[in-house]
Amino acid sequence: MADSYRRAGIFLLLSVIAVFSFQPRDAVGKEDQAISEFFDVEVRVVLCKSCLGAEIGGDGGALTVSSGENGAILNVGEVSKILAEGAGDEIKVNHRSYPVRAVRVESSSGTFSFDGKRYRGYALVWIAPNGSVDLINHLPLEAYITSVVSNEIPKSWPLEAQKAQAVAARTYALYKRQENAGLNYDVAADVSDQAYGGISAESEASARAVA
Repeated sequence: MADSYRRAGIFLLLSVIAVFSFQPRDAVGKEDQAISEFFDVEVRVVLCKSCLGAEIGGDGGALTVSSGENGAILNVGEVSKILAEGAGDEIKVNHRSYPVRAVRVESSSGTFSFDGKRYRGYALVWIAPNGSVDLINHLPLEAYITSVVSNEIPKSWPLEAQKAQAVAARTYALYKRQENAGLNYDVAADVSDQAYGGISAESEASARAVA
């Protein structure tokens, strides 16, 4: 987050901790019901912006590559890894050009790998104006929050603090989702927004906080 957002986040975190500490049991139940409404919400996280190319692995599954514009399956074949690159106003996948501005890369495993990390959801690769590519991870909001919580505060903190951080992270993500609706991503994966590390950053503590 930027400094102003981080200060606001810390204030919100402390405030929510107090709220969690003194909430009646029935109020917590209503909150859990409200949180469940976010499980169908998707967030777009930019993993690599203006990259020369993006090498994406299937993380143990076969990759399906389709047009990010109309969903048409591209004839890439059954592969476990692809290299997506910019080619003028087209995208090149495994050295073959396709006349589309974006490709969707999805693995049968439900996860994919990029730059040594594993991610839930799927990848959308966009051609950038300068001929490079942007790699965007599309995934459920709650899966994103589970990863962020462990990166933003220590795993050893009490469950109430973990839950408070989840509320703060969710609020910020929803705000950025609305603010950046006209862009091809909602948030960055680094501390310019919220630190997101994919599957490896998840923990039992953060999963309990989000559940």
